[in-house]
Amino acid sequence: MSTDIKSIRKFFTDILLMLGLLGCGISTTVFDASEEKLKGGAQFADVFSWNSIHCILSTFFISMILVHFWQHRVYLKLLVTKKLFIKNKIISLTALVFSITAISCLFYLTGFSSATVQFHTSVAPVLLALIGLHLISKIKRFLGLIQTRKAL
Repeated sequence: MSTDIKSIRKFFTDILLMLGLLGCGISTTVFDASEEKLKGGAQFADVFSWNSIHCILSTFFISMILVHFWQHRVYLKLLVTKKLFIKNKIISLTALVFSITAISCLFYLTGFSSATVQFHTSVAPVLLALIGLHLISKIKRFLGLIQTRKAL
């Protein structure tokens, strides 16, 4: 496969990742009323469900992160086999916290409860912060992809 096609795919994956990130962040507002409902005696299963916009966007976002990992699998393999974690702290931490956040989402398969919601709401903001740092550290490379698109 040509390098140009790979860079186009990476570019669109990055765009979809950013949209997914924004969507996940914005869609947390659907849970603003949740605390009040829970205080009023509602069950977690009645307040939180997989058909909420946040859960749908989060599933999309996690899928796009997995695609992003697949696109960078050679680099990630080198990161692990050569033990380059210290030189790549942001990437290493982001991958680790992504794994923990993905596990927190898998806990929801057993049902929504106070413990699963609390665990997820404690690790997800850390992931978002690390993704923000990762984006900032890679912005020049991303802007280079945009310049390449304009030249075509």
